[in-house]
Amino acid sequence: MNYARIVLFVGGASLALVGGTADLVACSSSSSGNGATSDGGTGGHDSGSSSSGSSSGSSSGSSSGSSSGSSSGSSSGSSSGGDSGTCEKPPKLFVESTAGVYCPFSGVDGGATQTCAPGQQCCEVPVGSTSPSTCVAVGAACPVASSVVWQCEEAIDCAGDAGAGPICCGQGSPTTATSCGITWPEWTAFTGTTCAATCPAPGFTVCEQPSDCTGAAGTTCTATKADGNNFGFCTP
Repeated sequence: MNYARIVLFVGGASLALVGGTADLVACSSSSSGNGATSDGGTGGHDSGSSSSGSSSGSSSGSSSGSSSGSSSGSSSGSSSGGDSGTCEKPPKLFVESTAGVYCPFSGVDGGATQTCAPGQQCCEVPVGSTSPSTCVAVGAACPVASSVVWQCEEAIDCAGDAGAGPICCGQGSPTTATSCGITWPEWTAFTGTTCAATCPAPGFTVCEQPSDCTGAAGTTCTATKADGNNFGFCTP
């Protein structure tokens, strides 16, 4: 079974093929790390897209199967600055009630996206892979080369992770993205997240709620995204 995410550019639009389905959407101004603009399954932290006053290129959403309980949008991005067409959704926070990292692009044929069990990490496959993202034991090698490793998305995912530390730490270079007049922070050269005792610069503390930032004095949790996934980071 082929799980490839393929994007064909036709004029000013892109034809996104995800799990055998196609969506025609406007091009995005978002810089999303490995090239993804949104999660390909029907799970929670999807970047998605939404209609801004036009029936053309509107998003196709579905109910989420993830622990966050959010809804997902279409599998591509947006046009920026206009009053009509398709707008990429800005990032939002998804507070976890139990440990278990969300695994973007793990939905099979557009099905529900996985949330990894405690003690597992998500291996998010690179764009163009013929395999879905998978959950493996923390520290284990990812089955697909160049995968982005998500060990955590907030402090609760690091609780009880013996020897690693209680802080969820991300690595990447800060940038911004703009769609339909809304600008938000994103990351380039994003390499994933790990549980650690400290998170010195250029690392940044990953969060989903302000209480995750108690170790970073004077900061609060701000929504961001990278590689098609929504999360937060602690910033003044």
